[in-house]
Amino acid sequence: MSRRLTLVLALAILIGVTAYAYAEVQNIKVSGDILLRAVSREAFTFKDYEWPCGGVHNPRARDDYFLSTMRVRIDADLTDNVAATVRLLNERMWGEEETQSGSSSVFADGSQVNVDLAYITLREFLYSPLTLIVGRQNLRFGNALIVGDPDTNLTYLGGKPQTSVDIWARDLSARKAFDAIRATLDYSPWVFDVIYAMIDENDPTVSDDTTLHGVNARYDFGDNKNTIAEAYYFVKKLRENGTGTKVKKANEVHTVGLRAQSEPIQNLTLNAEVAHQFGDYMYQVALYPNDSERSGDGRVDRDAWAVQLGADYIFADVQYTPTVGLWYTYLSGEKDGDYGRRYRGWDPMFEDQAGGTIYNAILAASNCHMINLKGSFKPREDVTASLCWSHLLLDKKYVNNSLQYLSGSSSLPQYRMKDKDDLGDEIDLNIIYDYTEDVQLGLNAGVFMPGDAFHEDNDRSAYQLIGSMKVTF
Repeated sequence: MSRRLTLVLALAILIGVTAYAYAEVQNIKVSGDILLRAVSREAFTFKDYEWPCGGVHNPRARDDYFLSTMRVRIDADLTDNVAATVRLLNERMWGEEETQSGSSSVFADGSQVNVDLAYITLREFLYSPLTLIVGRQNLRFGNALIVGDPDTNLTYLGGKPQTSVDIWARDLSARKAFDAIRATLDYSPWVFDVIYAMIDENDPTVSDDTTLHGVNARYDFGDNKNTIAEAYYFVKKLRENGTGTKVKKANEVHTVGLRAQSEPIQNLTLNAEVAHQFGDYMYQVALYPNDSERSGDGRVDRDAWAVQLGADYIFADVQYTPTVGLWYTYLSGEKDGDYGRRYRGWDPMFEDQAGGTIYNAILAASNCHMINLKGSFKPREDVTASLCWSHLLLDKKYVNNSLQYLSGSSSLPQYRMKDKDDLGDEIDLNIIYDYTEDVQLGLNAGVFMPGDAFHEDNDRSAYQLIGSMKVTF
């Protein structure tokens, strides 16, 4: 679809909704935000080669660019129980305006406007406890360990990009929406969500799609300890082999889990989550870790685990309102070079955690133990400063001197590894200044220091510096 046609359709949606609003809506609200970022990233290949291709020698190995993210949202209440929501999104790198012939980069057309949200909400559908939401919408459950972002770190699903941001900036994308149907049954204190989402249509005439469906059950204990519990079952089906070829047996990821959150004492919040994956696994060239020795139809059973524990405390009565937090995450891995009858590597599903960090851009959420120690304070009422230290260890070590795709995508660089488990450490400093009620200025500075698991060929520290300005209206 050409840029002009895209813009015409976007304007038609806006004009159509606005014209209809005068005749039918009870209430209409227009809102949005503009986020401008200056980004500098250095040595994300951990050596003197450019990111993301990893094949061009450049001693600076640095990328500098400006990003612009614009969103305009319209919420229309048609009746007491019927509402419609549309949000348009433009994400682009400054200076990229014209479509480049033959280019596969979606950043090549900087004027592209995408439909980020487009859904209808039907409250008390058929009977009062049921709410039905149909269309492109955000799906996020719990701490988004399983469902939160359609492209996550696993940057390709079925070999196709899922956002409007080029692959080397994808972790900074604001695009989080799924094409989905969501039914919510509110039997307070129980709330049940049943979802179905189409992730990748592929060929409409062939059963080769990537889909997500499942149920999330939430119980609110309603006590003064703010305790909630969740149980969920989500299924991701990928009916092709990563190159667009349909396979006889679906590559299925069944994820079941339990999550609890509580405030046992005032200002202390505890989180605990455990999940298990089972189903069918088939060789995927873009999956993590690099398992190219599993070729052909090589189907095996999945058997993977995830555990996440967290504690956050707010010193509410102390000057500067300091906070501290300690989190631990375990995501099981597949042993490299010794493939058994079960695949034990954790599939990231659609997680949405650790956004904006260096390791989130480089490493897929799999095969690791991760410790996050964080703290923040407010030196002024309108300023918040936070510091986070992340320590990463491999669950399963790699074969010494082997090349690995750590990102989950074979289009990104390979890294030479050693048979050690120390993956590295990252330190991130964030400063947020509320310039006005509607304008926010931010600064992020981070460094990732590779551990002993990285070969000397690629053990250079990676850096990033991101300055931002955001206005909300």
